[in-house]
Amino acid sequence: MKKMMKRFLFSITAAAAALCLAIPAFAATATSTLTVSMSLGVPATATVSVAPMAFPTSGSYVNATQSTAITVNASNGLPYTISLNKGLSGTSANRYLKKASGVASNFPYYLYKDAARTIQWGDSDLAATFTSGSSVAGTGTGANQTLTVYGSHYTYSMGTYTDDLTVTVNY
Repeated sequence: MKKMMKRFLFSITAAAAALCLAIPAFAATATSTLTVSMSLGVPATATVSVAPMAFPTSGSYVNATQSTAITVNASNGLPYTISLNKGLSGTSANRYLKKASGVASNFPYYLYKDAARTIQWGDSDLAATFTSGSSVAGTGTGANQTLTVYGSHYTYSMGTYTDDLTVTVNY
């Protein structure tokens, strides 16, 4: 048993000596910092701006048309929709221009997606305040994109009429 123990101790001593010879001795050390980072992506954004729409001055019962621009800037590749609510028309199913002063006279007007003025622009697929039309879909490019809103109305009497709508970009 003593012989086995001597062999074992000799083996361990030899292994330790071999290990010491295999590890080089260093005179000095130098360190540096490794910075590891990860970008999970910049949050998607979108902005919108709208130019006012001013119908031309016209007499009674004259069909008037006009257009204006909606400018959207959405992150590249970001899908979005643009909707127009029904404005200050209350519970009515139509949009109405309201007389600024005097007689409480209102008359309907229409906003369209197309120059032929056949497809109304609204929000029936989203907030559903104006169900006669739906939103317009697009995909961001990272640059300004301009969409045209086409309007029409019949003037009932002379005066100044207004309405305020909310333009919403959902993304």
